[in-house]
Amino acid sequence: MKTSLLFTPLAFSITAQAFTTHFQNGVNIAVAPKGGNDRVQAASSLQISFVDNLFKAESSPKVAVKNKLSDGDVMIKPDYALAIGFTLAGAAILYANPSTSCPADFIYCPSIYGGVAGGLHLLIGAFFAVQASIIRLVFDKNTFSLRRYSQMYELQKSDPNIVLGVGKNTWTYKSIINWEFFPSIYFPILIYFKETQTPKETWTVGPGKYDKRRNGQVHFLPAFADVWEVDEQFRRRGCGKADK
Repeated sequence: MKTSLLFTPLAFSITAQAFTTHFQNGVNIAVAPKGGNDRVQAASSLQISFVDNLFKAESSPKVAVKNKLSDGDVMIKPDYALAIGFTLAGAAILYANPSTSCPADFIYCPSIYGGVAGGLHLLIGAFFAVQASIIRLVFDKNTFSLRRYSQMYELQKSDPNIVLGVGKNTWTYKSIINWEFFPSIYFPILIYFKETQTPKETWTVGPGKYDKRRNGQVHFLPAFADVWEVDEQFRRRGCGKADK
């Protein structure tokens, strides 16, 4: 029986979302402390992520997290549910599609379909896990940005936008005219937002060429960050929201 390439990862993402949410209850957003202190205390190891702790023999003490956040800035915590969902989907596809010509009974061999489809899902899951580990969504006083997160838990400056080739991955709140989560905020796979800061001549680049309104630059991100916190910050910062 062929496993659906569309609904299987979504189903596992839903399961993973609920699973990781259980371990992330009570986690605080990383907010810069008052008084100009450039170091914030990390929460428990669970506050970094559930996946980070799978490979730790014992819980580690709280560590000081170096960052470049100013007073009131917010760094959204990562969410590995999407990565876990695609990984589980890949494993399920491999298992559900065995080969009929294995050289030995004690060796499991997936079919060509299972190997290709399952392997693709595993690669996507690994990619999302890496993205969740090294990229942070940051809301500062005036802008929303995507910033790299080093192994030493230090935020880096926003990198240039390699997709559009124009500007950096930093946008002012007043330029953001819409945002949404697909297929929904309850089961997120993609984070979508539209902004007008990018030069108008690039608005039709990438997914923007399918935008019938042509009133801004369209952006899609994998949901590797806590979408509830993202939604809260977009609203709190006064970003525009188009009616459905």
